[in-house]
Formats: sequence, structure tokens, C-alpha cells
Amino acid sequence: MKINFEDTIKQKSDKELEAISKDHVFYSDNERLIALNELESRNGLSEELLMTKKYIESSIEKEVPITEQAVEAIKSKKQIYKANAVWWIGVFLGGPLVAGYLIAENFKAFNEIDKGKKTWFFAILWTILIFCIVLLIPDLPSNYGIPAITTSFAYFLIKRFQAKHISAYIALGGEPFDWFRTIGVSIIGGIITFALLSVALLLIPTSGQQIGSKSHHELAHIYALKGQKLYFQGNMLGAIQSFDRAIELDSLQPDFFYNRGHIFLNIGDTARSLANFLKSIEIDSTFEAGYSAVGFLLRKQGRFAESVYFERKLQTLDSSGWASYGMAVSYFYVGEFEKALIHLRIYDAVDIGQEWVSYYLGMTYLNLGDTLTARHYLNRATEQGSQRAKDELKRLNISPSK
Repeated sequence: MKINFEDTIKQKSDKELEAISKDHVFYSDNERLIALNELESRNGLSEELLMTKKYIESSIEKEVPITEQAVEAIKSKKQIYKANAVWWIGVFLGGPLVAGYLIAENFKAFNEIDKGKKTWFFAILWTILIFCIVLLIPDLPSNYGIPAITTSFAYFLIKRFQAKHISAYIALGGEPFDWFRTIGVSIIGGIITFALLSVALLLIPTSGQQIGSKSHHELAHIYALKGQKLYFQGNMLGAIQSFDRAIELDSLQPDFFYNRGHIFLNIGDTARSLANFLKSIEIDSTFEAGYSAVGFLLRKQGRFAESVYFERKLQTLDSSGWASYGMAVSYFYVGEFEKALIHLRIYDAVDIGQEWVSYYLGMTYLNLGDTLTARHYLNRATEQGSQRAKDELKRLNISPSK
């Protein structure tokens, strides 16, 4: 035999009644008003509780239209799920399957079987769509957007198709399911959704690998940032170990190899430095910094003929003129002065005022036999602070211009 809420409320203490009157999450306005009336009949109400009662009375509709669906549910002694705060939290956490179940069960109680079937159809369809989104877009920026959309759509369905039936059902004295049952349904629905998603991840390895690689990718960048910090602190061994770990986690980032190459160069290990620079451009054939570093290191080792290849590639990628400088130096040291002159003039036009460009221009013209022009650029280099240009003028018995 069912006990009405009015009978239950009479067994509560004053403290419990006051708590019920203030609890708008688990109790409806009607139930809170019943608690306040019982409390008022015992000892009267405080000013605060009187204000609460007036507010509730003003918010409750005086006349609730009775619907055939609500009458049918009462006659059949069927219970429904009341759309209160717990209901919405359950939908948010449990997902579309929970929303579909709660709404479909209400349709069933109201003897609207076809609408219940349609609700299940759209709930399953929305669940499949969510799975596709999660599997195909693992880097989805927000974890709350989909639950919010699901809850909003469920709210629309309740307001559009069930709100008046639920209000009539409660006005007729119907007893909805308690919030414990709603929470239980939400937990079970959430578990089922999670289990289905886990199975989908196992059956679709590509998507699973993408989702797994997301965390590896992020962790790799954490190690890379740690490596850079250790490098600037002077801890070269620690920096190398951090970049080693970053590369183990994600071996497709050219800048990881590039940065590790610079650390090896800093400790004098040019072989490993060059290997890392080469690996960076193997991963990304448009990685400008890698080509620049390879060209620089080869020039430093005196391998000018080899460096030209990488500097030519850099020139096709970089419009700053830096590649022209590297090619000019390489051509200069292999004795191809006319080619060196072309690239030096290109770089000088882009970044005029560099003393080392002025120096190489002077030396290139000198090797081409144009002493007058050579003197002009060596003088310019001297004015820019080049000691080696000054020494070269002295060696040639040419006094720097004043």
C-alpha cells in the first residue's frame, strides 16, 4: 500500500520539515508548500519561512489543466519520472540513452507508445552520432558541449510533449518515482554508454590509436619544454634525456630533433648534431630551420660543396635572404666567386649593414680582381667594426678611408 506525501510529512520533525521547505532540488514546489503548511499548523512560521511560502504560492499555478494522458496514468497506477534537478543531472551525466529511457518511460505511462518508440530511435541515433564524433575527432576541444546539447534537447522534448501531462499527473495526486531511482538509471545508463564506447575503441584500432596518441603527443611536448628549460639552465645531459623521452613518445616532431641537435652541437658532438638536423628535415621537407642548421654545420666543418645543396633548398623556402648568405659563403670557400657575389648582393639588399656581408663582398671582389670595389666594401666593413677587414686592408697596403 502506497503512503501519500501528506501522510509522510506528518511524521517528520519540525527540523526535517524546515529542511524540506528549503530544498528545491529534491522536492517540488507543491511538496515544499505541504511541508510549510504542516509546520505552520504546529508552531507557526518564522519571517523567513513566511516569505518562502508566499514565494512558492505565487509560483504555483492555481489551475492545472487535466489531460487524458495524466488521467490514464493515474487509472493504470503507473509512475513517471518527474523532470526536476536530479532528472536533469542524470541526463547530463548519463547521456542520450538515459534521456531516451526516462522520456520513453513517461510516454509509456501516458499511453503514448508510438512517441516512446520514436524517442528510443532518436536516442540511439544520437548515441551513434556521438560515438562517431568522439572516434573521428579525438582532439575535440570541449568535453561538456555534447552533454549540454543532449540535456538541452531533452529539455525541449519534455517541455514540448510532456510538461502539461506531468503537471496534471502530480495535481491528480500521482506519485512519481523517487530521485534514488533516477540516479540509479543515470548510473546504469552511463556505464552502458561507457562500455559501448570502449568496445568501439577496441573494434576500431585507428581511432583508438589516435585517441591514445593524443596523450602521448601532449606528454611529449611537456618533456620537450622541460628539455628547453634544462638547456637554458646549462644542464645539457638532463636536456638531452628530456628530448630523448619526448622523441620516444612522439617521433614525428621535427623541432624535437632540431633542438636536440643544437644541444649536441653545444657540447661539441657535431656528428650527433648533424644527424639530428638531418632527421628534422627528413620528417618535414619544408622545415627551414633544419636546412639552415645543416648548412651552417657543414660550413663550420669546411664541407662547403655539400652545404650548397641544403642552402639551395632553404632558398626555395625562405625569402629572408639568410639562405643567400649561406650559399655565398659556401661558394666563396670553394672558389666560385661569381656565384658567391650573386648571393652576397641578394643578401646585402635584404639586410644591409652587416659587417660580415661587407667583408665577404670586399674579399669576393678582391678575388675577382676588382680592387677598387673591394676597397669600398672593406672600408664599409671597417666602419661597421670589422677588425678582419681592417687587417685585410693593412695587408694590401690600403689605408682605411676616413
